[in-house]
Amino acid sequence: MPATSADAPHQWLRFLAGGAANTAASYALFWLLVGVVHRQLAYALAFACGIVLAYFLNSRWVFRSAPGRAAALSYPLLYLAVYLCNAGLLELGVRALGWSPRGSLAAALLLSTPLSFFLNRRWLAAPAARR
Repeated sequence: MPATSADAPHQWLRFLAGGAANTAASYALFWLLVGVVHRQLAYALAFACGIVLAYFLNSRWVFRSAPGRAAALSYPLLYLAVYLCNAGLLELGVRALGWSPRGSLAAALLLSTPLSFFLNRRWLAAPAARR
């Protein structure tokens, strides 16, 4: 049963919980892989698996939707947008505000998490015509 806008507070909590689980799983995979392959390959594989896991967690559990193939195949674009937002905010914090990279990324994540939520919600609750 698809979620309604009245379910938004619950969606937000599920989104945060799913994001925490996804981060933990992706980091655990990175931890295992970095012992056997180059760190950049380990990160790329863990990040890609994280996108797949996020898609299933967000579509099935957070937003309770069943998007089709088109949404699934284009889903990485959503994470590219979030990545670019974070990268820009990181640079803004370091260069324009004089913050440390760690502090800048923390601030970027605080700002981009709601953006990610709304992008996910919009993407995964798209009309059937997009499926």
